[in-house]
Amino acid sequence: MSLQKCAVVTGSASGIGASSVKRLAKDGFDVVINYHRDSRLSEAESIAEECRAFGVRAMTVKADISDPSQCDELVQAVVDEFGRIDVLVNNAGITNLTPMLKMSDEDFDRVMRTNAYGTFYMMRSAAPVMKKQRSGSIINISSVGGLYGAPWSIGYAASKGAVIALTKTAAKELAISNIRVNSIAPGGCDTGIIEVNEHQIKEQLRFVTLGRVGRPDEIAGAVSFLASDDSSYITGHVLEVSGGVMM
Repeated sequence: MSLQKCAVVTGSASGIGASSVKRLAKDGFDVVINYHRDSRLSEAESIAEECRAFGVRAMTVKADISDPSQCDELVQAVVDEFGRIDVLVNNAGITNLTPMLKMSDEDFDRVMRTNAYGTFYMMRSAAPVMKKQRSGSIINISSVGGLYGAPWSIGYAASKGAVIALTKTAAKELAISNIRVNSIAPGGCDTGIIEVNEHQIKEQLRFVTLGRVGRPDEIAGAVSFLASDDSSYITGHVLEVSGGVMM
């Protein structure tokens, strides 16, 4: 088994995932960039090249994490290439800006299946690899919406609340194998993925103590910390990176 550590980041062709995988490469991890759609391949390959510039190995893997069989295949591809998984960042997720009374069963299920089920599937697939190593760090990206609720995003908030519960339960189950499981709950973050108007931004910032939205690299810094030995006595924790929401 290789002694070079390896980190897998789902949904890492853009946004928080891209910033996180590049930060982990800078930290010295071999990295795996996961993407879902063929249209993201060029972005994923570009990020892989940026990661290799840090002197580490990087590979791209297409997988839909809402499909358990594809999660198994992703993990197997990583083991075949790198021989181990030291860090798993469950970042892939979707949102749906729909109020409760207009949310369809199909849309609610789609958000839950990607955000909550996908996190569960990836942990279930990767944990056996970490158990063999007797070490590992799993970092689940949740949201302040999962802590405090998110009006007009009931499916998203419910799914991220589930991610927090999954994190705490997995932390208790996997501790015996020296696997730590933590969650990061970002607040509003300028990923460029969701378009919001100036009025919406002002409304959101009313609840943010620092008075601004976050940057993907600020979330990546928290990922770096939870992936490192500096957090070796932390598990089952939800690290809020939100600029002081709801203080």
